[in-house]
Amino acid sequence: MRSRLIILFAALFTILIANSLYASYPDEFDNILGGKLILHGILPYSGFFSHHGPISYWIAAVINIFSGTSFVHFRLVLAVFYFGLFFIIYKILKKYVSVLFILALAVSMPFFWGQMLLADTLSAYLLVPAYGLFLYKSFLNEKLNSRDLWLISVFSALTVLNSPTYLYAVGFLALFTLLYSKNLKKFLIIFAIPYIIFGFYLLVTGSLPNFLYQEVNYNKSYYIYNYPRPPGSTSFNPIRYMVVIMNNFINQYQPLLAGLKGTDFRFPMTATLAVTNTVFWLYLLLKRKFLLLVSCFLVIVYVNARGNLGDVRATDYQMAVYFVLTLFNAFFLIKQKSFPVLIYILGFFWFFAGMFLLADFWRLNYTRYMGEAPLIYDRPAVAPIMNKLLTKNDYCWIGPFEFEEMYYANCRVPSLYHWILPQFAGIDKIKTEILADYTKNMPPVIIFRRDYSAFGQSAEYSRFFQDFLDKNYIQLPAAWRFKDSKINDFNLNENFNFRKDVADLYVQKLVDLGYLYSSK
Repeated sequence: MRSRLIILFAALFTILIANSLYASYPDEFDNILGGKLILHGILPYSGFFSHHGPISYWIAAVINIFSGTSFVHFRLVLAVFYFGLFFIIYKILKKYVSVLFILALAVSMPFFWGQMLLADTLSAYLLVPAYGLFLYKSFLNEKLNSRDLWLISVFSALTVLNSPTYLYAVGFLALFTLLYSKNLKKFLIIFAIPYIIFGFYLLVTGSLPNFLYQEVNYNKSYYIYNYPRPPGSTSFNPIRYMVVIMNNFINQYQPLLAGLKGTDFRFPMTATLAVTNTVFWLYLLLKRKFLLLVSCFLVIVYVNARGNLGDVRATDYQMAVYFVLTLFNAFFLIKQKSFPVLIYILGFFWFFAGMFLLADFWRLNYTRYMGEAPLIYDRPAVAPIMNKLLTKNDYCWIGPFEFEEMYYANCRVPSLYHWILPQFAGIDKIKTEILADYTKNMPPVIIFRRDYSAFGQSAEYSRFFQDFLDKNYIQLPAAWRFKDSKINDFNLNENFNFRKDVADLYVQKLVDLGYLYSSK
């Protein structure tokens, strides 16, 4: 048995390493950059703006200690971290699930970008131990002991502190855990402690006011995109939003079941996930586990606060928690012996889904190994130029949305805001703070893509900062041109901005470094 486990975990490690070399995404670089800033004493909320939870940043900080400033090395160390996390999940749940669940999860990771350090993917893994313990203990009528409560408390708290998106799902999980534990005093103490510790951290670091504004007020007033409200309104009703999420779920889910006869088994994931949860809920109903049915139903509903379960596509990382918990539900059902017809229905769909996921895993790795698709790499476009122009004590910025480039830049960050979101254009407080920061800590050189459009919004959203650049900076004089002007999405002739009082100095530096030629 032990040798079999060693072989299976060796296979798991190999799969995770193979996955680690696939794809990159700006949101992941936000986390990686945040980790780098933490190592320089710049903390989330008080040191840099973020409307996300802090857990991914702190994990990135630890990984950065071992990886250095290398995205490739970061991913390899992240794979080791995920191996450790998956091993912990197995140790917590091994009484109930086999290591095959962990292997299936690892093979599936590229489908929902689970190999990345994204808030949604990390939350998916963090929620599994809490959800799994609750499900099995409740189903088997086993008492939730203190260890169980601590594990559910810690992992559910880490989930929501990593991403507030899952606040409702974690809230319902906590509520039903209380109902099953039947010990209000013990429950309140154990479940409150992680949040008390986090609150104490915010107070000690002086981050509490900024946290409340950035993660609470900013998200509810400006960022939530699937909450209907009158034009110009920033009001938010959490109960109303709860109803909105439920309504979206029903509207997305019902057509899925109605359209199963037309399921395309070349891409069966959307249908398979829907069928799995339907069979799961029906199984609990037939077993007369009514309270457990309600609780698991609500958790699945509210992990879809941002996703669209009616169209689950590859690389849809916002569906990661839904996918992982549904996969867990599938393995739960496979172990059950009653109502075999339900298991046969489930097996039919997962046969095609499993073939699809295995083929997808093989295709992605084969094409990379054979040189037909790119691996991840350390090839920043403009940060190396900035590093040659400036010292580590100089301020600099590459914007408006360039986490990857700022990760490789060796200079000081001039502002609480090292990125500009479209929502900022309508928030006077943030615009004022950005302009004040950049006026106080005015970098000698700023690389800024004026044509950058985020989330389908016009580049005009950054007009207020472009006006600041026009007032205080000049672009590259027409007498000089970059020898290699187009690098990735950058047009260096247009994107470089030199502070007026030192423009000649830094243009000459670029000439001396061999980047410019005379256009005369």
